[in-house]
Amino acid sequence: MLQLVTANTDESSDLQLAVVKALVIPPGSVRFDPLTGTKLLAQMKIHYTFNTIKGFAEILNKIMKKEIDNVKPMDETCAAFALSNLVMHSKVVGGEHQAWRTQQLIALMKVALFTSNPANCEEFRGAFFKGLVHFTGHIQEYKGVLLDIVKAADEELRSQEEAGQLHLGDEAKQLWPQVCKKLSALEREKQDSRANQVFQILYCQMGLHIFYDSSGARDIIEELDACYEAVKKSSETKERSAAAEEQPYWVEVVTELLLTLMTNVKNLFKAVAQGVFWLMCPEMTHTTLTILTDVLDPANTKHLINKDTDWCDDLNPEQGDMHSKDEQSNESEEEIDEENNPESEMKSDSGEDDEEDDESEDESGDTLNIHGLRQKMVAVAGDIDVDVDMDSVPQEELDNLDRQLGAVMAAFQSKQKAKKKGGLQKLPKDEKNLMHFQSKVCGLLEIFLKESPAMGLLLGIINPLCIALYNADKDTRKQDLQNKLRRLMFLVGKIKKCDSLGDATIDVLMNTLDNFFTNGLALSDSSIDVVLECYLMLYRCGCQLLQEESHKPDNPLITIFYNHLEHCFTKSTGSMKCYAFHEPCCYNLGGLWSIVALMTKFAFDPEVRVFRRIDAMQVLHKLYKNRSLVAQVNISDTVTIERELSNKIIYMLSFLKKSPQSMSGHYMTALYTLLVVIHKNHSLRNSEENFDWETIKSLVSDIRQLISKKILHSFRGPYNSLQQALKLPKLSAMSIVLSKLV
Repeated sequence: MLQLVTANTDESSDLQLAVVKALVIPPGSVRFDPLTGTKLLAQMKIHYTFNTIKGFAEILNKIMKKEIDNVKPMDETCAAFALSNLVMHSKVVGGEHQAWRTQQLIALMKVALFTSNPANCEEFRGAFFKGLVHFTGHIQEYKGVLLDIVKAADEELRSQEEAGQLHLGDEAKQLWPQVCKKLSALEREKQDSRANQVFQILYCQMGLHIFYDSSGARDIIEELDACYEAVKKSSETKERSAAAEEQPYWVEVVTELLLTLMTNVKNLFKAVAQGVFWLMCPEMTHTTLTILTDVLDPANTKHLINKDTDWCDDLNPEQGDMHSKDEQSNESEEEIDEENNPESEMKSDSGEDDEEDDESEDESGDTLNIHGLRQKMVAVAGDIDVDVDMDSVPQEELDNLDRQLGAVMAAFQSKQKAKKKGGLQKLPKDEKNLMHFQSKVCGLLEIFLKESPAMGLLLGIINPLCIALYNADKDTRKQDLQNKLRRLMFLVGKIKKCDSLGDATIDVLMNTLDNFFTNGLALSDSSIDVVLECYLMLYRCGCQLLQEESHKPDNPLITIFYNHLEHCFTKSTGSMKCYAFHEPCCYNLGGLWSIVALMTKFAFDPEVRVFRRIDAMQVLHKLYKNRSLVAQVNISDTVTIERELSNKIIYMLSFLKKSPQSMSGHYMTALYTLLVVIHKNHSLRNSEENFDWETIKSLVSDIRQLISKKILHSFRGPYNSLQQALKLPKLSAMSIVLSKLV
């Protein structure tokens, strides 16, 4: 049968439809796949022609309406779910089939909201709202579909009322005309207004909500009415009055409404909230973002969560990015399987999937996932089958690899440590509800960050996100929320340039940068990459604000960078490694020589711990690789700073010559790598006279004679590079032996 369907893909052929009819019409069943344990219908679906899809939809409609004999009640609900999936088939997602798809949803709506069979009522509604979710990825298209469905629902209400068959509560009968009246008023107004589009979608959504929860719909509709009237009144005058300025902006009120919608168990409301929020992004305000980030603060969220509410997503959790205009509409094979096994979808509505998820989480917590750790480490390290000469790998790449592997190990060890303490136990239901709600809010913030936000708004969101991640990191059971918050900070860090400044000022930026440094230090090592990227993003914002002013030696960015580095090397920091805050030394900033002077102080100070001295030399290495440093050689203090650095290096090499047993491979690697890049820098700007290179050459040669190959092995690569740069003669084995005898 499968071969018949795959071999006959001509639109004029009726063979495909004949095969489908034979399988789903009694004595067959629309539940053919689950009953037989096969995936025949699912495999056929991807090969359907448009004519087959239309014919299959007609059959499903007849099954739902009991127009086919010997159909069981379970077949009716399965047909509803199959139809909701069929409207998103790849062959019908084009604009030319929009009317047909809307007709199928209207048919589902009539069965779901006006059915006389209460036994199947909930299942039909689940299928209808699942079909609606498919459209929310294109919110403009969704608005048109909603308006058509509401008009069809109004006509159905009128016809049932005339026939005396209307089964609707008094509250719903009162609310429905109000919603229709508001929609009529909105259709007469400007259709290009974002507020108009938002209110049309929300009124339509609440209109459908009336049919199964009129009390809940009433509260939201009343808030919508108040918000709509305020917007309408403010738009009637060109300038808002002083009293109006004190009133919340419409976006702020609607955002609070969206949060209320997202407390609903139906995934449809989450999808609608995301789509509407995307429409509002150009109108975003600081207050609106504060409303959202406050939800991420545990101290502010207790009143938002109903502890008895089940927050389980009853539909596909991969529905993120609901605002994307070019979202791919092809369904996965798993979604195709769901079409022919709707029982699994109905079970997910009852929350059983969440219990299974919790059990799987417990099982994964009871087993050390060494295999997963190895996979992550291989992904970081690259192809393990390729031989690499470690001496030829630049030290900077090795440091970067070490940092990434360290982050992977830190996350793994943190999880295992928490497991030993019982930290991987399930969250209590109220805390789980709170975490799920916060995760949904993260989805809204992700939409905002992808829409090129103004710099002023961006500066207002970064520290609340950092604080939220710090709070989430305290509880290892909130891994999902931690990942979402890291994702948000990753998106912030990837912003290269803001399209508009908004209300950003250099003073606001400096305050934000200083606070982020403090907050970032408190985070765990597993967040080091996102902290580094966000820290750099703030410096990019500073350069965009200052423009040419950023090249002056006393610019605010270099001043605060100096202070942050000094803090890292003089005070005990949190768990975050200090190298998360080193990277601005690679930027085109004025005053970089002041950073060279500061790092010279710490790199060779015996009172500073060795790993800090290595950090300081790595910063110096990055500074000397920065071409902006070469451009600033006309600064009067340059010669003084470099001669001080030369003297300290000579002093350290002399000390190592006297005490070769005190050598550390990591320290010597950092020192010799630094000397290589300084020598190259001097060659570019013809400033070799700033360093006593002859003395350095002599000391390096003497040290080489004093140490064995075994000791040299730990820093052979940097030594070979330095030997080549300084043109040092290669030592014979005899000279090494003689030097040790002397």
